[in-house]
Amino acid sequence: MTEDSDFGRALELLAQKQTDEAKDALRRLVARDPEHWAAQLKLARLAASPEEKESLRGSLAHLADSPRSADVRANALAILSVLEENAEAKDALLAKALSIDEGSSLAHTLKGALEEERGRSDRALDDYMAALAAGGAPHEAWFGLARAAIAEHRLKLAEKALAVSERLAPEDPRWSYDLGTLLLSEGKRPARAVTALERARKLQPRDVDTLLNLGAAYLACGKTRRALKVLEEARRIDPDDPDTLYNLAVFYADHGGDRKKAIRLFKEYLEKTDSNRLRVENWIRELEEEVRDGG
Repeated sequence: MTEDSDFGRALELLAQKQTDEAKDALRRLVARDPEHWAAQLKLARLAASPEEKESLRGSLAHLADSPRSADVRANALAILSVLEENAEAKDALLAKALSIDEGSSLAHTLKGALEEERGRSDRALDDYMAALAAGGAPHEAWFGLARAAIAEHRLKLAEKALAVSERLAPEDPRWSYDLGTLLLSEGKRPARAVTALERARKLQPRDVDTLLNLGAAYLACGKTRRALKVLEEARRIDPDDPDTLYNLAVFYADHGGDRKKAIRLFKEYLEKTDSNRLRVENWIRELEEEVRDGG
């Protein structure tokens, strides 16, 4: 087997919740190739016990102190930062990595993730872009760039990053979902939003949020029957979900021509939550007046 296929097998084991077997496969891989950084990074993130972490620290520290190339030493230091609990220690290791190799895509990626955790999406964005500009960045640099760009309201950049993320991880519904909701929020390309959300739906058919956004996308395309079908499917999955009740009520009030049904659904919604209570109560009164007037 090639190293790539070995790594792929380890990821398959993780997906099957066979964590110990996956760790063993990764350890064998890095024993053969200590510079397989994707495997090293995955092992660092999976390390749970103090013994596992100490063993990894020893091997990575050996690489960091070796007379090897700058990128090897920088990558080893960057992965060492993952094993630290203390934020200052993480910062120090990443700073040292970048002082050795300012173009370390791995160090920039991990620094971006750290800035994201701190809520500094602007700094995270800069680090993810630096990682990608350096070349050879792990896939998660694109994933992080998408999140940071959305947080910074850089929608065109976010759309590009999500499209790349989706290509890199087509089995992960997050990127199709995020791309669909982003396109929907822009309000310009609802058909593309439908396409992205349908892909997310295929990957997670019982996810209510995906169905609600897909319903909104179909409405934006003027496809009311499809929108209703999707919203009703969401309700079958979770009859008590307040957001589903609200979306169905709005549909019947604005598009379905059934004010009585809208009223019933709005009242069910208020039984589940106090959110938007004043607005919904006013809406109910208006609908009840229209019913009384024969509208």
